[in-house]
Formats: sequence, structure tokens, C-alpha cells
Amino acid sequence: MQKKYIFYYLIVISFNFILSNEADHLVLSKVCISPNKAQMVEIFNPTDSDINLNPEGDGSYYLTDGAQPSQNKYYYNLPSNQDYWSENNSDFFIEFPENTIISSQSSLTISLHDNIIYNDFYGENPDISLYDIAGEGSFYNFEAISILGSDESLMLFYWDGNAQSLVEDVDYLLWGSNTYAVDKTNISNYLPDTSLENQVYLETSGEYYLYNRKSNTENGENINGNGITGHDETSEDFLNSWEIVLSPGIVFGCTTDTATNYNQAANADDGSCFTSTHTIEQIVTSDPNSIGNGYQATIAGLVKSFDDIRPSGGPQVIVLEDENGFRIDAVIWDWDVLSSSIGYMFDVYDPSIYSVGALGTVGVYNNSFQFEISSENNIFLYREYHPEGNLVEDETIIKAEIVTAPYVIIPSLGERLDFSYSFPSNSRVIVRIIDLNGIFITSIVDRYYETGGVVERYEDTSDWDGRNHLGQIVNPGTYLIQVEASDFQTGRTTTDVAPIVVGVNH
Repeated sequence: MQKKYIFYYLIVISFNFILSNEADHLVLSKVCISPNKAQMVEIFNPTDSDINLNPEGDGSYYLTDGAQPSQNKYYYNLPSNQDYWSENNSDFFIEFPENTIISSQSSLTISLHDNIIYNDFYGENPDISLYDIAGEGSFYNFEAISILGSDESLMLFYWDGNAQSLVEDVDYLLWGSNTYAVDKTNISNYLPDTSLENQVYLETSGEYYLYNRKSNTENGENINGNGITGHDETSEDFLNSWEIVLSPGIVFGCTTDTATNYNQAANADDGSCFTSTHTIEQIVTSDPNSIGNGYQATIAGLVKSFDDIRPSGGPQVIVLEDENGFRIDAVIWDWDVLSSSIGYMFDVYDPSIYSVGALGTVGVYNNSFQFEISSENNIFLYREYHPEGNLVEDETIIKAEIVTAPYVIIPSLGERLDFSYSFPSNSRVIVRIIDLNGIFITSIVDRYYETGGVVERYEDTSDWDGRNHLGQIVNPGTYLIQVEASDFQTGRTTTDVAPIVVGVNH
């Protein structure tokens, strides 16, 4: 009998000190610290009720990164009206404006600059910005280039406005180090927080990446503490409840508009920019007798074919084509193409199209131009196209579905239809265009997929160009795009259709 009581007591003790449960209060859900213009915080309401961050006359929620340990300046000093934020130019302390409401199961996105800077990076406006909030009760340096640093603590908390009341922690995040961590242990009237040395912190996120809460579960959080629901917010195991992910909407590529491989869609430079010294057209339309012993050049082009003539004493040959259709033979004598870092480009089962840049020597053989590449380090990929779309495997899909972009296309202006389709495993998938009378227009996809998934066709090489099976632009009107997925083993077939509107240029 005594053993049973001891066992029960241990269960209670364990429950009181370790909690992994769904949050019953507001949580920080996303934080971006780099680049500076992308800095933002997202707060999520996982509860079943709307939450007013500052109801009139009834306390407020606050957000701050303004801890200054060396001077004992922390947010929890707010009721004393002194030493409650760092006063550093790169820190902030905000009280949310009156009647700022986060609806149930919704988020509030906060730009740490202004709407213009946020929109320039993300392509949309935040719900609110520090520029909008700063004022009485809030502090923010409008001229600060960077707000969140490589090691910080971020605290969302609540205070009812009574000087005799304590602040209540709502959610907390710590990254980079524990230098700016918060521990209210031994502070009058507060319960102990997790000691600084035992607080878990995330590594500093890289540029164009953000901290993302994986779920509303606050892993490892102690049940007794200074939180708004009685938990210890400083005890959360961030390594298990958060992750570092690429910021939404980021497209890596060359962002220098004068570069040969400039990518207009890119908003994050990946260091791949290069500038050609010559186009293939300039080389092959010049006089072969004028180049003497040859000259060095940097060119760019699509990889069109590969041939290995070494068995008969020749070189390996990669045919490159420029945007105007002019071609040149890139010849390789001193290294093996298929075993090199670009060997994957010549897999006969790979439908991808590759654009490369190359440094080499222009020469002439049998009165035709050629381009010798002496090292595999002198040829590099700068763009990849997927004519069959991008596949995201998902074995849980049980039926076919097709989704189209919600706009009219005018093929005569070069406009194309972006779409995606999904299907179960072990399916022959057909995607076709038909008119409203069921008459066949063209087939876009006809292939077998062993694993279910979603295929996104958003690139100009993979979406529909508004042409029929003869290559003719279709007449204006309404059409249907249909996906059909058939399982050969079970005989089960699922289909889906979506309308397409083709317009005309007036």
C-alpha cells in the first residue's frame, strides 16, 4: 500500500514540473531577424476566443526585446515605472494600441520597421508595424537599421496597469546565447524562473531564414511559474518546439540586373551572378579567319546535347544554345564530363533543362567555331527548368485533384496558365485540355507515378501556353482542364476538372 502512495506522489511531482501541452494563451509563432528589412514577429491565438491586446481600461499586452542585464533593466520592472527596458537604440518596448484584437485561430504580423519596408520584402503589408505603434507607452528608434540582433530574448507579456500588480509572462523566445535571458528568481513576489544556465536557446538563424513554431505545444514547459496561465515560460524546450525555416516568398538567384543570369523573380542574391563577355551568336556569326590562335570568353547557354567521341579519338562535346537559337560545340579533352559535378545534367531519364555559364577558349575546327572548356570548374549551372513541373511526394493523397491560377490568360500576349495537380500512388496520370463540348484540345501530361503527390507547374517551361495539339493558339472562350488518375492494380480511377478562361487582346 505504501508503495502505491509513493508511486502516485511521484506522478504528481512529475506532472507539476514537466508539461508538453497545447498552449492556452497567445504564442509567438514566427520571428525573422535577418535581413534587416525582413525583421518581423508573428503572434498566434490558438484559443477558442478572440483576444483583445489592449481593451479600454483593462490592462495591456506588451512586446519587447529590451533586456539589459548589466544594468538590471528588465520588462518586469514596468509596474515601478523605471528600468523596464534597455533604452538601447536598437531595442524596442511596445504596448499594443487599444482594441488590437487577434481572432481565434488567427495571427497578428508585426513589422519591426514600417509597412513600406515590410511590403518591399514580403510583397504584402503586415497587420501592424512598430512605426504605427510607437508613442506613449512604447519606445522604438525610427532610424534603427536593425532591431533584432544575433542573440536576443523576446518577451510577450501582460500587465493590468496596477502598480501593485506583477507582470505575467505570455510567451518567450531566446536565441544566439543566454546573455539576454530572463530569470525572475529572487525577485520579490515572483516565483522562480528557470535558471539562466538551464534555459535552452536556439542557434542564430541565417539570412533569409526565420524561427517558426512547429506546433502550439510548448515542449518541456514547467507547470509552475510566472506565466499568464501559471506556467514557467522560460522553461520551454525551444529546440523541440521551434525550427529554422526559409522565409516565405524567398527566391534565390542573381539580383544584379546587369548580369547575364539576372533573375527578375529573385529577391535574395545567391552569389551566382556572372556577366558574359560574348554571346554565342556574336561568336558563331563572326569571321572564322579573324580569331587567330583563339581567345578567352565567357558564354552562357542552354545544354542541348552531349556526345562522347573519345572512342574514335575525339573530345567530349556539349552543345550549347543561346536565346536566339545559335549553337556552339563546347569541347572537353582533359576531364570526364559524366563523372564531374555537372554529370547529372546528361541523365537521359532527367527531363530537366539546364542553363550554364562557361569560361573557355574560342577556336575553329574544320571552319566551324568551337569552345574549349579546360576544367570542370569553368562550367557551372545558373538556372534549372522543370518542363514536367516540381513534384512534392505525398503518399496520403487518395484522389485526383487539379487547381488552376484564378485569372484569364491571353496566349497571344505570351500569357500562360499556372496549375497544379495531385494524385494517389501507383497511378497513370493524364492531364488534358477539352472544350465545353468535350472535344479534345491537347494533352499536357501522360505518365505513371509510383508515389502519390502534387506536381506544381508554375514555370514557363511547364505550364500551359494556350495552344492546342497542333501548336495553334486556341480561340477565346471557356475550356476545361481535366486530371485523371488510374490505379492499374485496383482499377480505381478518380478525376477532377477546373475551368479555364482564354481571352483575347483588344
